[in-house]
Amino acid sequence: SDSTAIAIAKLLKDTSITSLDLTHNHMTAQGLNDFWKALEGSKISYLSLASNRLRYATDKDCWRGLKKTAIQSLDLRRSKIGDEGISVLAESLADSQLLSVNIGYIHDDL
Repeated sequence: SDSTAIAIAKLLKDTSITSLDLTHNHMTAQGLNDFWKALEGSKISYLSLASNRLRYATDKDCWRGLKKTAIQSLDLRRSKIGDEGISVLAESLADSQLLSVNIGYIHDDL
């Protein structure tokens, strides 16, 4: 859930952990802003949000906080983000640390 992911992210600030896999965690677009804030200051460079409920992550605010993190690789396979969500994400990448994004299957019908 969003609250679980945010709690985990907060715990990672003072650790050396660089990889976080939240696949099938039931995260939603509504929780992304708080999640990015919780990740600020952590060393997480790889993040998997694969198979989450990001269908409505079509607002620029959903992705704006990503650039304040150390994330370099983002996995969004089977996230149901759709074309509009991917477009908004792409627009939000300026000044981010991202080097790679895996979008794989992004639609509901796959």
